Amino acid sequence: MAAMEYGKLEEPFEGFLLMGVFAPGEHDVASLLLYHNGEACLLEVPPDPVLVYQVRDTLEAHGLELKYIAATHRHFDHWDERLVELLMEEHPGASVLSNHEDVFTHLGGELLVSLHCPKHSLSDQVVLFRGCGDGGH
Repeated sequence: MAAMEYGKLEEPFEGFLLMGVFAPGEHDVASLLLYHNGEACLLEVPPDPVLVYQVRDTLEAHGLELKYIAATHRHFDHWDERLVELLMEEHPGASVLSNHEDVFTHLGGELLVSLHCPKHSLSDQVVLFRGCGDGGH
């Protein structure tokens, strides 16, 4: 996959913003911003600092508040601890969805489910939102 141009977002489905493909190459990872009624969940935090700015700008442009940060698994290409810490500092109301248990919650009143289902790694999750799922690999 090639990196998307900064600020250019794709919306494949209502409530799903493709933030871009980060760290393109062998370990390229796409980040999604799931959203509904003013609340958002960032899915995948690859090791590219540009993501922090892209999230901030996108949340502001769409009038969204970051409620959750999640990943399909916690390998380095899907979950950069340093960037997660930066995102949590910028968005103190956000919380991290667990990668070791099932989570049933809501995002702006819409059901958000994260199911623990280890296969590729012990931290594998399948994230379901608005009838669509993402399981990473």
